[in-house]
Amino acid sequence: LDFTQTAAAAGTAALLGGSVVKGAQFLADKLPTNQLMAKIYDGADEAQADLVGFLKEFSERPIETGEAAVIPENQPKVVDPGLKDPVTAKKKVKRKGYKSPEQLSDIVRAGIAVDRPDEAQALVDKLADNFEIVDEGWDAKPGGYFDRKVMVKLPNGKTGELQIYSQEIASAKDDMHKIYTQAREIEKDPKQQDKYQDLLKQSDAIAAQALTAGAAIWQPIYDQINLTVPGL
Repeated sequence: LDFTQTAAAAGTAALLGGSVVKGAQFLADKLPTNQLMAKIYDGADEAQADLVGFLKEFSERPIETGEAAVIPENQPKVVDPGLKDPVTAKKKVKRKGYKSPEQLSDIVRAGIAVDRPDEAQALVDKLADNFEIVDEGWDAKPGGYFDRKVMVKLPNGKTGELQIYSQEIASAKDDMHKIYTQAREIEKDPKQQDKYQDLLKQSDAIAAQALTAGAAIWQPIYDQINLTVPGL
């Protein structure tokens, strides 16, 4: 066994191996999908900071509802989940059947929980005074969840997705989201529809408590979006 030749061969293999890896990464970076992914994340951190900063400033001041500025019973709770994970983003592109990652609207995203519908409206009005927005209104989702989605164009041109929901839904949102994450993976699998329906029932049970707790204030919104709450 010639140790000199063996060592030289190993060194050459390592060198070429590194070149192959770098070359493969170079080619991957040039793929159209990856280039578009890089594009949608460019400047996203700045946009995320702008959106969350605006929401925090809103939450710390009296809220202008109607003709008066009032201090809410509970300070609006701002949720900053950070940018959507690129791996999750790619999965969503595939799951939704998007033709391009540029169709993703929630790379920049945030949430805020409010006490009352009029506080939500005051926030939307304030957003409209400062940004270009698309207000998609209140909507009910499978599993008992509901929110008001607003698309916000930030100063650097990036668009962020804002979800506005009740304080009661906020308290149950994490548990509901865990179930939703499982459910969306099997939603279109015909062999797992029984499991899918069971997951929705679990989410409905969690949501029912939150929806009942907030019914005295939020019932008009429930009626508006045809959200049925067991027992109400």
